[in-house]
Amino acid sequence: MTPRATTKGEWLHEPGPSVQPSESLKSEGSKHGPADGFAERCFHNLTMQLAIAIMTSLLCGGLAGACVSVFFNRLFHWRELRTKFYPVLGNMFSAYVIRMANPDGRHWTTIVGNTPLPEDNDFVDHRSSFLSGLVQYNELKEVRVLRKKLLDNAMSGNHNQGEVVKLDLISEAAALGTCLARLHDKLKI
Repeated sequence: MTPRATTKGEWLHEPGPSVQPSESLKSEGSKHGPADGFAERCFHNLTMQLAIAIMTSLLCGGLAGACVSVFFNRLFHWRELRTKFYPVLGNMFSAYVIRMANPDGRHWTTIVGNTPLPEDNDFVDHRSSFLSGLVQYNELKEVRVLRKKLLDNAMSGNHNQGEVVKLDLISEAAALGTCLARLHDKLKI
């Protein structure tokens, strides 16, 4: 028979496995409060224990499921961004390859404050629209690294009004190639 405490501190015996109550449960109060507190009622009530176990497992399972869902959503979001970025990067990389095919195309010479030379106009417009469009893919680490390398190269040298600036575009082409290789790796192409 299993003893069970009542609200008056008396003990009733119900059929079940024999368990002896501890002295702290027999007393009117313990160091944590009266003997008829919520914890003692939950401990002795099998239905309440089952309800607490079910609620805990649902809550913990829900939290674990939410964490897994968030993790996989981020992975799929990054994959979608890389898929959208791939043709944009491929287009810009092709522009650099075409420019590098010309022996004089490796260096871009311009005068600070003046419009670019007519033969460089298309390349400059394409490059500037590519740089400004990189912001929408900023969640990808490889895009942040690429953007930093392109801007660092563009900001190198003297930029005073009327000064002639000669940029070596080979480092930008190498950065584009590295980013393209990284995308191939991540997208498993």
